[in-house]
Amino acid sequence: VGLVGLHTSIELNAASAVYRANAANIDTVVYSKAPYYTAVSLARDSGIIKGESEAMTMDSIYETEHGVYVADNMNYHLFIGITDEQWSEVLEIRKQNGKNVAYCARGINDLENMSKARLSLVSADTADETLLQCADIIKEKSGFSVLTNMIEKAKMIYKRIFAVMKYSVVP
Repeated sequence: VGLVGLHTSIELNAASAVYRANAANIDTVVYSKAPYYTAVSLARDSGIIKGESEAMTMDSIYETEHGVYVADNMNYHLFIGITDEQWSEVLEIRKQNGKNVAYCARGINDLENMSKARLSLVSADTADETLLQCADIIKEKSGFSVLTNMIEKAKMIYKRIFAVMKYSVVP
């Protein structure tokens, strides 16, 4: 039902957060600038991928016919060493496949991807003023667990608002 693109180092509670996101039917898709085996190992340990077949590198993108890459894109959850333009294409492909895309921005270069996402997030401790003004949500902390906690609280707020509206309307 959704897509969360994250750009963060892996934390101790990452596996728990990814598990909770998967349980809520949210695809966790990550791009990494770390070396291939480091990125694959961290993604596997945190539950983002089950095996190397779910990882895509910049070289693999160039070697794969574009139509096949687009068709198979939803099977990849780890993108390693790709350019900002390629990451932007990943987000666009996911949107075209009916996913709601949320994007966690870290720098001013992320403004374009923030505008393409349905929901943009930034960390208050790392973002500059421009990002803070453009973001939909400003996180007080960074990391995977913050996102799943925000989603759980947003669902709870929605249920409460819905219940109030349901019982406030008099037929």
